[in-house]
Amino acid sequence: MAAITNEERERRSLLLKQGLKPCAGCNEIKPITEFYRDKSQRNGLSPYCKACRRALEQTDAVKEYRCAYAQTDSYKASVAKYLASEKPKLAARRRYRENKDAAKQRQKEWWQTPSGKKSKRRSKRKYAATHKLQERARHAVNYAVEKGRIPGIATRVCHICGSRAECYHHWSYEEECLVDILPLCTACHKKIHRTEQAVTRLGGFIDYGT
Repeated sequence: MAAITNEERERRSLLLKQGLKPCAGCNEIKPITEFYRDKSQRNGLSPYCKACRRALEQTDAVKEYRCAYAQTDSYKASVAKYLASEKPKLAARRRYRENKDAAKQRQKEWWQTPSGKKSKRRSKRKYAATHKLQERARHAVNYAVEKGRIPGIATRVCHICGSRAECYHHWSYEEECLVDILPLCTACHKKIHRTEQAVTRLGGFIDYGT
């Protein structure tokens, strides 16, 4: 590779300040968003643009090199170190935040597939086996609604924020309290449970304002 002259180095520096960079593959000047990050480079960006990088990754030479490198002890040690750190979790959370709406839509569509329905049934069975008191309370409320003893959740408003209620909350799972419930929206229901868990750890109690 030919040495870079001072003039060329200055030109690249000016381009970088403008958010541009020349590709070492196609020699086109492109926005820096078209380059992957590369910590080994001085400017922190790959010498090749994303298009050239993808084309380079498909060559037989690169594929053979990656297969051989994946068998080395140094690679296995680096992968084990990465997985043991918090970086995978942080990266997954960042990707979810950046694509939250698309991720929710994919999840919603997946629940309608045969695999998703099977997973949902398996989760319900597992929950019922480990949360017998909660399941008993849920069945008691459903039975009371069917018999007309308490109104359906669709006709209620949230006890806390006043929005449309979406579920009933049990403040106790004792036999005499199975239908002693609060109508809540999903957001307030989650907040209540988080608060209950924190208060339980502290040994206190909650005033629901009832």
